[in-house]
Amino acid sequence: MAQHDYIIANQSGAAFRADLNNGLAAIVSQNSGAAQPSTTYAYQWWADTTTGLLKLRNAANNAWITIGTLADENLGLSQLANSAVQATTSGTAINFTGIPSWATRITVNFFQVSTSGTSPVQVQIGSGSYQTTGYLTVATALSGSTSNVGTYTTGFVIAGSTAPATRYGSLVFTNIEANGWVGSGISYESSTGTQSTTSGGIQLTSAISQLRLTTVNGTETFDGGVASITYEG
Repeated sequence: MAQHDYIIANQSGAAFRADLNNGLAAIVSQNSGAAQPSTTYAYQWWADTTTGLLKLRNAANNAWITIGTLADENLGLSQLANSAVQATTSGTAINFTGIPSWATRITVNFFQVSTSGTSPVQVQIGSGSYQTTGYLTVATALSGSTSNVGTYTTGFVIAGSTAPATRYGSLVFTNIEANGWVGSGISYESSTGTQSTTSGGIQLTSAISQLRLTTVNGTETFDGGVASITYEG
């Protein structure tokens, strides 16, 4: 911890060197200390070790603006990150792993996604492993004046699947509290003109770490399209 008034006075060589080193120490430590610096400047940083907050002096030099928490990744601020886009052209599941524990909002996007059969596509999330039961979700397929409603416990289901079916859309998942997640979204199936709406929730045992696209029966293979996810803190 170090603070300085950033005024280097005329003085002897040894004293000058010590004064300069003290100023540099204050710079590299973000003026850290239990109390604010005695001399302040507009746009000056202060690592407040009493509250554990990083603060910035305002333009008028008459108050501090709290930026974030010193102990947290990214200062505890909202984060936005993309996972690379993945091709959905093979396999029975498309996995997105390494989701950070700070993620509280995740968007899954799919473009021209198709499978080899008629089992509906679904999204499953998990912590350490994928949760395959315990979901409370409903999916509605709308085609013209006809609607079909289904309830599911195995995942967030994208209803209305007829091979070959090409799907476009997004699902958004939000952490409400204590690792309880809700999800909703809309998709479109070009081969039949079917629109699917999905909503529901799931309780995880700990922070989310992964997400995957698969099918309800788990045996259909993906044979076209791409998928991606975006997560926010």
